[in-house]
Amino acid sequence: ELLDPYRESLMRSLETAFSPQRAPNIPPEVLQTLLALAEFMEHDEKPLPIDIRKLGSVAENCQAYAKALHYKEMEFTTSPATCIQSLISVHNFLGQPEAANGVLAYASKSLNIQLKDEWYEKLQRWDEALIAYRGRVATCAEADDPAADAVRLEAQEGCMRCLRALGEWEQLQALAEETWPRADAKARERIAPLAAAAVFQMGCLEDMGVYVDCMPKENVEGNLYRAILLVAGDEFVQARVVLDTTQRLLDTQVTALVGESYERAYKGVVCAQQVAELEEVMHYKEHLRVLEARQDLRNATGQDGSPDGSDSVLEECARIRSMWNKRLLGVQANVEVWQKVLAVHGLVIHPMHNLEAWLKYASLCRKTG
Repeated sequence: ELLDPYRESLMRSLETAFSPQRAPNIPPEVLQTLLALAEFMEHDEKPLPIDIRKLGSVAENCQAYAKALHYKEMEFTTSPATCIQSLISVHNFLGQPEAANGVLAYASKSLNIQLKDEWYEKLQRWDEALIAYRGRVATCAEADDPAADAVRLEAQEGCMRCLRALGEWEQLQALAEETWPRADAKARERIAPLAAAAVFQMGCLEDMGVYVDCMPKENVEGNLYRAILLVAGDEFVQARVVLDTTQRLLDTQVTALVGESYERAYKGVVCAQQVAELEEVMHYKEHLRVLEARQDLRNATGQDGSPDGSDSVLEECARIRSMWNKRLLGVQANVEVWQKVLAVHGLVIHPMHNLEAWLKYASLCRKTG
Protein backbone atom coordinates (compact mmCIF):
# COMPACT_ATOMS: atom_id res chain seq x y z
CA GLU A 1 0.00 0.00 0.00
CA LEU A 2 3.04 2.26 0.19
CA LEU A 3 3.78 4.87 -2.45
CA ASP A 4 6.72 4.10 -4.72
CA PRO A 5 9.25 6.44 -3.00
CA TYR A 6 8.43 4.95 0.44
CA ARG A 7 8.53 1.43 -0.95
CA GLU A 8 11.99 2.04 -2.42
CA SER A 9 13.15 3.52 0.88
CA LEU A 10 11.84 0.48 2.77
CA MET A 11 13.64 -1.90 0.41
CA ARG A 12 16.91 0.01 0.76
CA SER A 13 16.58 -0.19 4.55
CA LEU A 14 15.88 -3.92 4.43
CA GLU A 15 18.81 -4.52 2.09
CA THR A 16 21.06 -2.63 4.51
CA ALA A 17 19.75 -4.58 7.50
CA PHE A 18 20.31 -7.89 5.71
CA SER A 19 23.89 -6.99 4.76
CA PRO A 20 26.43 -7.99 7.47
CA GLN A 21 29.06 -5.71 5.93
CA ARG A 22 26.86 -2.59 6.07
CA ALA A 23 25.01 -3.35 9.32
CA PRO A 24 27.12 -5.80 11.36
CA ASN A 25 25.67 -5.03 14.81
CA ILE A 26 21.94 -5.68 14.35
CA PRO A 27 20.71 -8.05 17.14
CA PRO A 28 19.47 -11.49 16.00
CA GLU A 29 15.95 -10.88 17.34
CA VAL A 30 15.61 -7.79 15.09
CA LEU A 31 16.72 -9.80 12.05
CA GLN A 32 14.21 -12.51 12.97
CA THR A 33 11.44 -9.90 13.05
CA LEU A 34 12.45 -8.66 9.61
CA LEU A 35 12.54 -12.25 8.34
CA ALA A 36 9.03 -12.72 9.73
CA LEU A 37 7.97 -9.67 7.68
CA ALA A 38 9.46 -11.25 4.53
CA GLU A 39 7.65 -14.51 5.34
CA PHE A 40 4.34 -12.70 5.85
CA MET A 41 4.65 -10.87 2.54
CA GLU A 42 5.42 -14.17 0.81
CA HIS A 43 2.33 -15.80 2.35
CA ASP A 44 0.30 -12.82 1.17
CA GLU A 45 1.57 -13.53 -2.36
CA LYS A 46 3.50 -10.25 -2.40
CA PRO A 47 7.09 -11.46 -1.85
CA LEU A 48 9.71 -8.82 -1.19
CA PRO A 49 12.15 -8.33 -4.11
CA ILE A 50 15.11 -9.64 -2.10
CA ASP A 51 17.43 -12.39 -3.32
CA ILE A 52 16.44 -15.78 -1.84
CA ARG A 53 20.12 -16.59 -1.23
CA LYS A 54 20.50 -13.49 0.93
CA LEU A 55 17.37 -14.31 2.96
CA GLY A 56 18.61 -17.87 3.47
CA SER A 57 22.04 -16.68 4.55
CA VAL A 58 20.59 -14.15 7.02
CA ALA A 59 18.21 -16.76 8.47
CA GLU A 60 21.08 -19.22 8.93
CA ASN A 61 23.37 -16.62 10.51
CA CYS A 62 20.77 -15.50 13.06
CA GLN A 63 19.93 -19.17 13.79
CA ALA A 64 16.38 -19.04 12.41
CA TYR A 65 16.90 -22.50 10.96
CA ALA A 66 13.29 -23.27 10.01
CA LYS A 67 13.20 -20.15 7.83
CA ALA A 68 16.70 -20.92 6.53
CA LEU A 69 15.52 -24.37 5.43
CA HIS A 70 12.59 -22.82 3.52
CA TYR A 71 14.85 -20.45 1.59
CA LYS A 72 17.60 -23.02 1.01
CA GLU A 73 15.06 -25.47 -0.44
CA MET A 74 13.83 -22.74 -2.79
CA GLU A 75 17.44 -22.08 -3.82
CA PHE A 76 17.97 -25.83 -4.29
CA THR A 77 15.31 -25.95 -7.02
CA THR A 78 17.30 -23.53 -9.19
CA SER A 79 20.92 -24.08 -8.11
CA PRO A 80 21.34 -27.33 -6.15
CA ALA A 81 25.11 -27.52 -6.34
CA THR A 82 25.66 -24.18 -4.54
CA CYS A 83 23.60 -24.92 -1.44
CA ILE A 84 24.35 -28.58 -0.62
CA GLN A 85 26.58 -27.77 2.35
CA SER A 86 24.13 -25.21 3.78
CA LEU A 87 21.23 -27.66 3.43
CA ILE A 88 23.16 -30.36 5.26
CA SER A 89 24.07 -27.91 8.01
CA VAL A 90 20.51 -26.59 8.44
CA HIS A 91 18.99 -30.09 8.53
CA ASN A 92 21.55 -31.00 11.15
CA PHE A 93 20.70 -27.99 13.31
CA LEU A 94 17.01 -28.86 13.02
CA GLY A 95 17.69 -32.38 14.30
CA GLN A 96 16.90 -34.05 10.96
CA PRO A 97 19.90 -36.34 10.33
CA GLU A 98 17.97 -38.55 7.88
CA ALA A 99 17.18 -35.56 5.67
CA ALA A 100 20.81 -34.39 5.87
CA ASN A 101 22.03 -37.84 4.82
CA GLY A 102 19.48 -37.80 1.97
CA VAL A 103 20.91 -34.52 0.68
CA LEU A 104 24.40 -36.00 0.85
CA ALA A 105 23.32 -39.14 -1.04
CA TYR A 106 21.57 -37.03 -3.71
CA ALA A 107 24.66 -34.86 -4.16
CA SER A 108 26.83 -37.93 -4.62
CA LYS A 109 24.58 -39.88 -7.00
CA SER A 110 22.60 -37.32 -8.98
CA LEU A 111 24.90 -34.31 -9.10
CA ASN A 112 28.20 -36.22 -9.27
CA ILE A 113 29.60 -33.92 -6.61
CA GLN A 114 32.69 -35.14 -4.78
CA LEU A 115 31.94 -35.43 -1.07
CA LYS A 116 33.83 -32.90 1.06
CA ASP A 117 35.39 -33.53 4.45
CA GLU A 118 33.24 -30.77 5.96
CA TRP A 119 30.03 -32.54 4.98
CA TYR A 120 30.82 -35.53 7.20
CA GLU A 121 31.40 -33.05 10.00
CA LYS A 122 28.07 -31.31 9.35
CA LEU A 123 26.37 -34.71 9.57
CA GLN A 124 28.16 -35.35 12.90
CA ARG A 125 29.83 -38.43 11.44
CA TRP A 126 32.87 -37.53 13.48
CA ASP A 127 35.00 -40.65 12.95
CA GLU A 128 34.65 -40.45 9.16
CA ALA A 129 35.31 -36.71 9.20
CA LEU A 130 38.41 -37.20 11.36
CA ILE A 131 39.80 -39.82 8.97
CA ALA A 132 39.16 -37.51 6.00
CA TYR A 133 40.80 -34.51 7.69
CA ARG A 134 43.82 -36.56 8.76
CA GLY A 135 44.19 -37.78 5.19
CA ARG A 136 44.25 -34.19 3.98
CA VAL A 137 46.84 -33.27 6.64
CA ALA A 138 49.08 -36.14 5.55
CA THR A 139 48.78 -35.13 1.88
CA CYS A 140 49.65 -31.49 2.61
CA ALA A 141 52.58 -32.45 4.85
CA GLU A 142 54.29 -34.06 1.85
CA ALA A 143 54.02 -30.89 -0.26
CA ASP A 144 56.61 -28.13 0.20
CA ASP A 145 54.32 -25.23 -0.66
CA PRO A 146 52.98 -22.23 1.36
CA ALA A 147 49.49 -22.82 -0.07
CA ALA A 148 49.63 -26.42 1.16
CA ASP A 149 50.54 -25.14 4.65
CA ALA A 150 47.32 -23.09 4.75
CA VAL A 151 45.26 -26.11 3.66
CA ARG A 152 47.04 -28.25 6.25
CA LEU A 153 46.21 -25.77 9.01
CA GLU A 154 42.56 -25.73 7.93
CA ALA A 155 42.47 -29.55 7.99
CA GLN A 156 44.08 -29.61 11.45
CA GLU A 157 41.35 -27.27 12.67
CA GLY A 158 38.83 -29.79 11.31
CA CYS A 159 40.65 -32.56 13.21
CA MET A 160 40.40 -30.51 16.40
CA ARG A 161 36.65 -29.99 15.99
CA CYS A 162 36.18 -33.73 15.51
CA LEU A 163 38.37 -34.58 18.51
CA ARG A 164 36.36 -32.17 20.65
CA ALA A 165 33.09 -33.80 19.58
CA LEU A 166 34.56 -37.26 20.30
CA GLY A 167 35.86 -36.17 23.71
CA GLU A 168 39.47 -37.05 22.83
CA TRP A 169 40.85 -34.28 25.05
CA GLU A 170 44.44 -35.52 25.29
CA GLN A 171 44.80 -35.77 21.50
CA LEU A 172 43.10 -32.39 21.08
CA GLN A 173 45.44 -30.72 23.56
CA ALA A 174 48.51 -32.18 21.84
CA LEU A 175 47.31 -31.13 18.37
CA ALA A 176 46.47 -27.61 19.61
CA GLU A 177 49.96 -27.23 21.08
CA GLU A 178 51.49 -28.40 17.80
CA THR A 179 49.34 -26.11 15.64
CA TRP A 180 49.34 -22.97 17.79
CA PRO A 181 52.85 -21.63 16.94
CA ARG A 182 52.13 -21.79 13.16
CA ALA A 183 48.68 -20.18 13.33
CA ASP A 184 48.06 -16.51 12.51
CA ALA A 185 45.78 -14.26 14.58
CA LYS A 186 42.55 -15.26 12.82
CA ALA A 187 43.37 -18.97 13.02
CA ARG A 188 44.23 -18.65 16.71
CA GLU A 189 40.85 -17.05 17.34
CA ARG A 190 39.20 -20.14 15.83
CA ILE A 191 41.50 -22.63 17.56
CA ALA A 192 41.42 -20.98 21.00
CA PRO A 193 37.96 -22.29 22.12
CA LEU A 194 38.90 -25.83 21.08
CA ALA A 195 42.24 -25.68 22.88
CA ALA A 196 40.69 -24.07 25.97
CA ALA A 197 38.07 -26.83 26.15
CA ALA A 198 40.84 -29.45 26.03
CA VAL A 199 42.99 -27.93 28.79
CA PHE A 200 39.90 -27.33 30.93
CA GLN A 201 38.76 -30.94 30.65
CA MET A 202 42.33 -32.16 31.27
CA GLY A 203 42.60 -29.95 34.37
CA CYS A 204 45.56 -27.95 32.98
CA LEU A 205 44.12 -24.54 33.83
CA GLU A 206 47.60 -22.98 33.98
CA ASP A 207 47.78 -23.39 30.18
CA MET A 208 44.38 -21.79 29.50
CA GLY A 209 45.44 -18.14 29.74
CA VAL A 210 47.22 -18.02 26.36
CA TYR A 211 44.10 -19.34 24.62
CA VAL A 212 41.62 -17.15 26.51
CA ASP A 213 43.57 -14.03 25.54
CA CYS A 214 42.84 -14.78 21.85
CA MET A 215 39.07 -15.12 22.27
CA PRO A 216 36.89 -12.09 21.45
CA LYS A 217 35.33 -10.39 24.47
CA GLU A 218 31.91 -10.12 22.80
CA ASN A 219 31.75 -13.91 22.47
CA VAL A 220 29.80 -16.08 24.95
CA GLU A 221 32.26 -18.98 24.88
CA GLY A 222 35.27 -16.68 25.27
CA ASN A 223 33.73 -14.95 28.29
CA LEU A 224 32.77 -18.28 29.84
CA TYR A 225 36.35 -19.59 29.68
CA ARG A 226 37.64 -16.24 30.88
CA ALA A 227 35.33 -16.51 33.91
CA ILE A 228 36.43 -20.11 34.56
CA LEU A 229 40.07 -19.00 34.61
CA LEU A 230 39.31 -16.13 37.00
CA VAL A 231 37.25 -18.33 39.34
CA ALA A 232 39.99 -20.96 39.40
CA GLY A 233 42.48 -18.21 40.33
CA ASP A 234 40.19 -16.89 43.11
CA GLU A 235 39.81 -13.52 41.35
CA PHE A 236 36.13 -13.29 42.27
CA VAL A 237 35.53 -9.56 41.68
CA GLN A 238 36.70 -9.72 38.07
CA ALA A 239 34.97 -13.07 37.60
CA ARG A 240 31.59 -11.58 38.57
CA VAL A 241 32.02 -8.78 36.03
CA VAL A 242 32.80 -11.29 33.26
CA LEU A 243 29.89 -13.52 34.30
CA ASP A 244 27.51 -10.53 34.13
CA THR A 245 28.72 -9.86 30.58
CA THR A 246 28.24 -13.53 29.68
CA GLN A 247 24.68 -13.46 30.99
CA ARG A 248 23.83 -10.41 28.87
CA LEU A 249 25.26 -12.06 25.75
CA LEU A 250 23.41 -15.29 26.53
CA ASP A 251 20.14 -13.41 26.97
CA THR A 252 20.32 -12.15 23.38
CA GLN A 253 21.41 -15.52 21.98
CA VAL A 254 18.90 -17.70 23.84
CA THR A 255 16.01 -15.29 23.18
CA ALA A 256 16.62 -15.57 19.44
CA LEU A 257 16.83 -19.37 19.55
CA VAL A 258 13.80 -19.94 21.78
CA GLY A 259 11.77 -18.29 19.03
CA GLU A 260 12.66 -21.34 16.92
CA SER A 261 12.42 -24.10 19.55
CA TYR A 262 13.62 -24.97 23.05
CA GLU A 263 15.67 -27.86 21.64
CA ARG A 264 17.76 -25.47 19.54
CA ALA A 265 18.18 -23.13 22.51
CA TYR A 266 19.27 -25.94 24.84
CA LYS A 267 22.99 -25.43 24.29
CA GLY A 268 22.58 -21.84 25.48
CA VAL A 269 20.52 -23.03 28.44
CA VAL A 270 23.34 -25.39 29.47
CA CYS A 271 25.79 -22.48 29.18
CA ALA A 272 23.49 -20.44 31.43
CA GLN A 273 23.59 -23.28 33.96
CA GLN A 274 27.40 -23.24 33.83
CA VAL A 275 27.35 -19.49 34.51
CA ALA A 276 25.00 -19.95 37.49
CA GLU A 277 27.12 -22.77 38.88
CA LEU A 278 30.34 -20.78 38.49
CA GLU A 279 28.74 -18.22 40.82
CA GLU A 280 27.95 -21.07 43.22
CA VAL A 281 31.56 -22.31 42.91
CA MET A 282 32.71 -18.88 44.13
CA HIS A 283 30.25 -19.14 47.02
CA TYR A 284 31.60 -22.62 47.82
CA LYS A 285 35.22 -21.45 47.74
CA GLU A 286 34.44 -18.46 49.94
CA HIS A 287 32.97 -20.81 52.57
CA LEU A 288 36.06 -23.02 52.41
CA ARG A 289 38.26 -19.94 52.75
CA VAL A 290 36.37 -18.89 55.91
CA LEU A 291 36.77 -22.39 57.34
CA GLU A 292 40.51 -22.42 56.61
CA ALA A 293 40.95 -18.98 58.19
CA ARG A 294 39.18 -20.09 61.37
CA GLN A 295 41.26 -23.27 61.52
CA ASP A 296 44.49 -21.30 61.05
CA LEU A 297 43.44 -18.98 63.89
CA ARG A 298 42.79 -21.92 66.22
CA ASN A 299 46.13 -23.48 65.31
CA ALA A 300 47.92 -20.17 65.97
CA THR A 301 46.33 -19.88 69.42
CA GLY A 302 47.03 -23.52 70.26
CA GLN A 303 43.38 -24.58 70.43
CA ASP A 304 42.38 -28.11 69.51
CA GLY A 305 39.30 -29.38 67.69
CA SER A 306 37.16 -27.89 64.97
CA PRO A 307 36.74 -24.10 64.78
CA ASP A 308 33.49 -22.46 65.90
CA GLY A 309 30.89 -22.35 63.14
CA SER A 310 32.57 -25.09 61.10
CA ASP A 311 29.43 -27.23 61.14
CA SER A 312 27.34 -24.53 59.45
CA VAL A 313 30.02 -23.96 56.80
CA LEU A 314 30.29 -27.69 56.05
CA GLU A 315 26.50 -27.98 55.92
CA GLU A 316 26.34 -25.16 53.35
CA CYS A 317 29.00 -26.86 51.20
CA ALA A 318 27.11 -30.15 51.44
CA ARG A 319 23.90 -28.36 50.45
CA ILE A 320 25.56 -26.94 47.32
CA ARG A 321 26.94 -30.38 46.35
CA SER A 322 23.51 -31.97 46.83
CA MET A 323 21.87 -29.22 44.76
CA TRP A 324 24.37 -29.77 41.93
CA ASN A 325 23.72 -33.52 41.87
CA LYS A 326 19.93 -33.03 41.79
CA ARG A 327 20.26 -30.45 39.03
CA LEU A 328 22.53 -32.78 37.06
CA LEU A 329 19.84 -35.46 37.05
CA GLY A 330 17.47 -32.98 35.41
CA VAL A 331 19.61 -32.22 32.35
CA GLN A 332 19.47 -34.16 29.08
CA ALA A 333 21.08 -37.61 29.10
CA ASN A 334 23.78 -36.33 26.76
CA VAL A 335 27.49 -37.00 27.24
CA GLU A 336 28.54 -33.51 26.11
CA VAL A 337 26.10 -31.80 28.49
CA TRP A 338 27.16 -33.88 31.50
CA GLN A 339 30.80 -33.32 30.62
CA LYS A 340 30.41 -29.54 30.61
CA VAL A 341 28.52 -29.44 33.91
CA LEU A 342 30.82 -31.86 35.74
CA ALA A 343 33.87 -29.90 34.59
CA VAL A 344 32.55 -26.82 36.43
CA HIS A 345 31.90 -28.90 39.57
CA GLY A 346 35.47 -30.19 39.26
CA LEU A 347 36.81 -26.72 40.10
CA VAL A 348 36.04 -27.46 43.76
CA ILE A 349 35.12 -31.18 43.96
CA HIS A 350 37.56 -33.90 42.95
CA PRO A 351 35.91 -36.77 41.04
CA MET A 352 36.88 -39.14 43.85
CA HIS A 353 34.65 -37.10 46.18
CA ASN A 354 31.78 -37.06 43.69
CA LEU A 355 31.71 -40.73 42.75
CA GLU A 356 27.95 -41.08 42.34
CA ALA A 357 27.74 -38.40 39.64
CA TRP A 358 30.86 -39.61 37.83
CA LEU A 359 29.68 -43.24 37.86
CA LYS A 360 26.40 -42.14 36.28
CA TYR A 361 28.38 -40.18 33.72
CA ALA A 362 30.51 -43.26 32.97
CA SER A 363 27.33 -45.32 32.56
CA LEU A 364 25.95 -42.71 30.16
CA CYS A 365 29.18 -42.83 28.12
CA ARG A 366 28.97 -46.63 27.96
CA LYS A 367 25.35 -46.57 26.79
CA THR A 368 26.13 -43.92 24.18
CA GLY A 369 29.01 -45.99 22.87
